[in-house]
Amino acid sequence: MADVAREAGVSGQTVSRVANGRSNVDADTRERVLAAMRRVGYRPNSAARALSRGSAPSA
Repeated sequence: MADVAREAGVSGQTVSRVANGRSNVDADTRERVLAAMRRVGYRPNSAARALSRGSAPSA
């Protein structure tokens, strides 16, 4: 996410908001972040998301 943030000229929190589909991001900023995601080849990591949400299966 840091690469996307740097490429788009925004904070990591803004990238996170866009990646999570939050509505509190300006439309122009959202497009800039989405374009940066495409340029750097960003893909969400489902395992990391599950861990952060506490929904990963426990061993």
